[in-house]
Amino acid sequence: MKAGWAAAGLVGILSACGGGGSTTPSSGAPRSTGGSINLPTTGTSGTPGTSTDTPNAGADTSPPAPGSTPSSPVAMVVAYPNPPLGMFLTDLNDNGHAAGFSDYTTPLSVSAQNYHVATVENFAPIPVPTQTNAGSNNDAGVMAGSSTDAAGQTWHWRWDGATTTPVPAPTDRSLTLASVIGIDNASRVAVQLWEGSLRRVASVDAAGRYTVMPALGDANDVNGENANLVSNGGVIAGYARLGNGGTSIFTWTPGQMPRIVFTDSMGVCGCSIRSVNDQGQVLLDVQTPRSAGGGTTRDPAYGLLVSSTGVTRLPLGNHWGLNNAGEIVGAISSSNADDRYPSGFWLVNGQIRDLNDYTQAASFGWRFGLAKFINNRKQIVGTGIFNGQERWFLLTLK
Repeated sequence: MKAGWAAAGLVGILSACGGGGSTTPSSGAPRSTGGSINLPTTGTSGTPGTSTDTPNAGADTSPPAPGSTPSSPVAMVVAYPNPPLGMFLTDLNDNGHAAGFSDYTTPLSVSAQNYHVATVENFAPIPVPTQTNAGSNNDAGVMAGSSTDAAGQTWHWRWDGATTTPVPAPTDRSLTLASVIGIDNASRVAVQLWEGSLRRVASVDAAGRYTVMPALGDANDVNGENANLVSNGGVIAGYARLGNGGTSIFTWTPGQMPRIVFTDSMGVCGCSIRSVNDQGQVLLDVQTPRSAGGGTTRDPAYGLLVSSTGVTRLPLGNHWGLNNAGEIVGAISSSNADDRYPSGFWLVNGQIRDLNDYTQAASFGWRFGLAKFINNRKQIVGTGIFNGQERWFLLTLK
């Protein structure tokens, strides 16, 4: 699941891996960065700026019903309903509700039965947005993010589906609120700040009180700390770029000291922070550039799971989602060399399972292409092909 789309992405060039620090577990669901795809319009109603709560508005349950036999590993799979202008999903909570936005402008929440797009009225006092970064939703379904209006002003908010509450600016005038990263189950919003030319990380509680993360204190830290993700239990993950070209990855729980869990010193690997769970484990997706000939071609991607206990190298593939049990989802290349469409995978107990083979997806009309989020109920969200159209899916495993 995901938080902090606006700040998430490439964290820089990483190698010479080293672990350090420790974290304290907490409760809630993990987060991972979301992915984008414009979905086709298939039997949905509603337009941007309107609220659509019609049950089964575009939702498709795959026939024949998965899980109808005792041997099937699938309890349910549905195609998420589509707003007419498509959607970009950024998070999945433990109730199977995803957060995101429609047409890159309007926040939305989506479940297996319906979608709900923010109306101008229930998103007040924010003017009609021209761009929205919906960071995440917590298990209560409250979303947090940032929007920009036509005048270029940025608004930061919590939205419960009916009421919008602005995230207040810090009272310390040396700090400027830059963006919202996400929200946890305690309704604390993780934010990115500016302090002059330095970037700072903070948590804002429901009363508007700020807790600013202590600086990492590394003399080589050239521009402060950058927040990427927050888990539903409140663990924030991010990075700091170092003057020597390296990168430090940290986790921070408000009220504690930040912990550096991964350190780069040379800069050989291109690495993205994808997810963080409540145990302080951070999932990295790595693509290593080939040095031969000085080109930019990259070797096949693999994953790293980093924490206070060390670094674990994961199998080849693109790694996206992580839950509190350490289960990971992502995408691998098809075993058919002529097939360029990827296959979603589920990595559990050290074994990587192709979701299409494991669930016999073709028998109920699906091709799972990219698994992006996994929650603590073994619900997986990603993109795939259903009835010849690319759709977001919600797959529930037994």
